[in-house]
Amino acid sequence: MPYPKRNADDGGRYQPRTFAYSEQLPFAVEGKAQRDDVLQEILKQLYIAIRAKDFSSALHRTIELRGWLGLKFEMAREQRAKLVKLYYSLALAPGLGSDAADEFLRMVLTLTRKDHYLKPGKDLTLNWRPLWNDIKAWVLPLEVPMSNRKRSAKQLLRLCANAHTYFDPTERRAMLEEFLPFFSADKPQNAFIVVGVLNALLPSHPAPISEPQSQPGDFFPTLFHLWSIVNRSEAFDISFIDVLSRMARDHIHCSHVPFGSHGIFTKDQSDLIFTAILRLTRIPVRQGSSPYTPLGEDVGAGKYIRKDKKKYP
Repeated sequence: MPYPKRNADDGGRYQPRTFAYSEQLPFAVEGKAQRDDVLQEILKQLYIAIRAKDFSSALHRTIELRGWLGLKFEMAREQRAKLVKLYYSLALAPGLGSDAADEFLRMVLTLTRKDHYLKPGKDLTLNWRPLWNDIKAWVLPLEVPMSNRKRSAKQLLRLCANAHTYFDPTERRAMLEEFLPFFSADKPQNAFIVVGVLNALLPSHPAPISEPQSQPGDFFPTLFHLWSIVNRSEAFDISFIDVLSRMARDHIHCSHVPFGSHGIFTKDQSDLIFTAILRLTRIPVRQGSSPYTPLGEDVGAGKYIRKDKKKYP
């Protein structure tokens, strides 16, 4: 069975498809030039609609674009990155109707669904602040001006799951300076909110070696200190294991980050991680014992940024 091969970078997918769809069909299909002509016409009409602020027409062109992608046609990485930025800004733009905003948001998810389309930093970098401003309206409503409409918290969390990969890792210090002032051990609800936001927005890819205060050794002590403050919380354990595991995964091939017997962590940090993993298994130690204390984790705005346990067990 034939399968696609690529010997040189053609500006498309980093990982070629394993199944040649167009070659297996029992009828002739459009050639690459014709596919690209159709795409350019869709994008032209989309641009005209957006310039005219005719978002109902832009919504129609977006549905056409989704159909074009659904036919397994290939799009250049540069074009895909431009579309992601466009739809990301449209999805978070103020004043849009809920139907248009939700469709634009779903388009961002479609274009960034798999990492073999776009590489973080190299092909695409997104601004985290517009998304944070929308999340803040849900989790910290007293800190932002009143707005006429808030986007669905569930949709924003889905957007975070894809978008945080493309946030600039050099912005980690700015993120911590923005989020941490809201953390308070005296107010557990705020603590859960901050930790949930860190898990949802903090980028995990390596920062350049020349960038200060953005390397794991610079901000890991802060994260582990926050974890130690509330060390018998299931929500804290899940959130920190989630974000730290992504950090470890994305720094494996980073040459300028020290990698020792405990990976990018120190021995104490590694011990804390594995202790939390054992707590989550809920292995009984003695009768009637529980590794966690009831802290009201499901109360307050922190529930809006907590992942669905059925989808992310």
